[in-house]
Amino acid sequence: MPEIKNLIFDLDGTLYPYSSGTQELFEKRIVLFFQKKFGVSAEEAVRQRDDFMARYRNSQGFQDVAEADKKEFMDFICDIDVSMLKPDIVLAGKLASLPQRKIIVTDSTVKHAHDTLKQLHIGEKLFDEIFDCERSKFVFKPQEEVLLNAAARCGIRLSECMFFEDKIKNLETAKKLGMQTVWISEIPEVSPPFVDYQFCSAAQALETLF
Repeated sequence: MPEIKNLIFDLDGTLYPYSSGTQELFEKRIVLFFQKKFGVSAEEAVRQRDDFMARYRNSQGFQDVAEADKKEFMDFICDIDVSMLKPDIVLAGKLASLPQRKIIVTDSTVKHAHDTLKQLHIGEKLFDEIFDCERSKFVFKPQEEVLLNAAARCGIRLSECMFFEDKIKNLETAKKLGMQTVWISEIPEVSPPFVDYQFCSAAQALETLF
């Protein structure tokens, strides 16, 4: 394995499990946004949410949307209550002990990242950079430019990076760019060939690999 000088982490579903309930909160905020912004019924707002999510999964969720509207939308839907998340002292301790540079690359907002790290009792200073949706100009993973731009901003080589992520499509992109890939999956599944390692949690991954 090439020397790993940088650890790149997704946030939601990776540094904490999605089974905690945050996904449902994000989706409820999307529905509420469409209701408040456009005055549509709850039923129509659900339809619009489902349409957005389908396009988002194909990296087209923000096609033909103005920059200011993208920010308004992301700020609103990422403003969720993360108080249900449990502090992860093991993960925090392991992150603090490792010499590699640590970077978060997330499709959510930097405020949500700050709130989440605080709730998990993981110090923000452990991370050299939080590359959020606004810094990626509202281009989302698995688009290659997200990771390429994050690497350029941080002055790192992707071939010297290990990427921790819960979404398979994002790991496939990372592998194409030359990164070592770690799939964080609560329920073990058969890994595709572009996944180098699979663990149930980020803490378990770091404890085992380092």
